[in-house]
Amino acid sequence: MEFYDIKVIALLKKNMKFTDSSETIGKNISSAMLKSEYLMKYHKEKTYKYVFGNFAPIEKDGIYKEGRLYMFGLRTFEKKFLNNIGKCLKDYESDTIKIISLDTRIVKQRKIKFIKTINPAIVTTEHNKPWTKTDDLLLLVRRIHENAAKKYKRFFNKDIGETEDYFIEKLKILNRKPMSYKYKNIHLLGNKYLIEVNEDDKSQKLAFTILGGGLAEKNSILGAGYCEADWE
Repeated sequence: MEFYDIKVIALLKKNMKFTDSSETIGKNISSAMLKSEYLMKYHKEKTYKYVFGNFAPIEKDGIYKEGRLYMFGLRTFEKKFLNNIGKCLKDYESDTIKIISLDTRIVKQRKIKFIKTINPAIVTTEHNKPWTKTDDLLLLVRRIHENAAKKYKRFFNKDIGETEDYFIEKLKILNRKPMSYKYKNIHLLGNKYLIEVNEDDKSQKLAFTILGGGLAEKNSILGAGYCEADWE
């Protein structure tokens, strides 16, 4: 198992609030995809695709600055997507950003001890409402596990199969109150998590799938659930 990790350096062309940046990055990636006939069709597919991070470094005042360079990550399991998006992002420019450089590396599977969300993850309940701390914690774990299993089937074209337990050994919520994404003039709530991963093979495969494809929902729209790993 492996995924492609693209580090994108972008010049910001206008000041931007932290709450607006994820939607802006997502829109620019989608806009760049219009330069490729393959990616235009790919973009319309209702399936799991890729995940991206937010601008780094983070500004202390919550405002990303016009004229500064920022980096964001873009991850995919698919070589064809990688080749096409690389061509589309090269020299891409809009009214908000200008792409300066791209650097790609291959990340191969190895043992993961912890996964930590960098961008808040969006988890909804059966009633399509955001999970909050007042809801059942086991429901949260189950929803994250089921989503990871669906992504595994999508990216590797096979079922993970029956598991003795969820891939999550322990889960800690890192924020005191839900964090908000601006999306289409509404706000979607998410949380940051620290997840200890079980050591069995299937759990490790699901954790790696999350690392390359994002935790929970809205990964390729808002970059929600973009994670980093603590490797053993």
